[in-house]
Amino acid sequence: MKKILYLLLTAFTLTACGGGDDPDPTDPTDPTSKFDNWNDPASSHYTDGKYNTLKGEWQLTQRNGANASDFLVYKFDSNFKLWEATTEPAEEKDPTYGTSKTYITNDKEYKIANTVYQYAIAGTLESARLTIKDGNTTLTFKPYESKVWSWKGDWNSKTDPHYATYNGKYNPIKGTWKMTYVGGVPADTEYYRFNDDFTVERSPNGENRFESKRKYWINDTGVKEDAFNIHLSYTYSYKIEGNVLYYRTMLPKPSSGMTFVRYK
Repeated sequence: MKKILYLLLTAFTLTACGGGDDPDPTDPTDPTSKFDNWNDPASSHYTDGKYNTLKGEWQLTQRNGANASDFLVYKFDSNFKLWEATTEPAEEKDPTYGTSKTYITNDKEYKIANTVYQYAIAGTLESARLTIKDGNTTLTFKPYESKVWSWKGDWNSKTDPHYATYNGKYNPIKGTWKMTYVGGVPADTEYYRFNDDFTVERSPNGENRFESKRKYWINDTGVKEDAFNIHLSYTYSYKIEGNVLYYRTMLPKPSSGMTFVRYK
């Protein structure tokens, strides 16, 4: 009987010890993990260790196909850290992010600790959409548009990524605009005319008495005008809603906004 018990105990001990030698496939530090990190020199897809198509700030728009009512922004940074903001910032403020999580990635998935998420990016620039699948939940994001205004560059420059989309013809402000308010106060009659050749003229004394032309550069939120003289140029923020143009000096110093209605 003692011999039988000894054999059983020995078999049990060997089985238990042997099981502990098997690697944990979900362990992110396990060299036998099947996740293909494209920034690992051991990966066949390794280039320079900077593969990071997720990089950027993304705002949640849909959850399982339904419009999302909550505010959520993911920020994937260049150091492979994922930050999360859940409180919408005030105007002219950036989101406040909590603690970060480290991720590794390839072209279809990213991994945080023991969890793998599937992702896909469709479209480019402002029309890009990021889809992340987390178990039974599918999240859809769009590029986050900061509430802090900044000059984004000239979208009609051949070196700008928007040039391929608009072929140097991006000019939504084109036309003649009649000023109605300055700083919320009714304004004297003045006209601004933005032309096909990206020049702007002003007429403070009637619709047919425009001043000399000045060149301007434009993107979706800003207009930068050529210098009045060698020392000074102005950059404006703008927004068009229907036939109304909101125009405000931002550089070199912010000033009260101006309101225009489309005249021609």
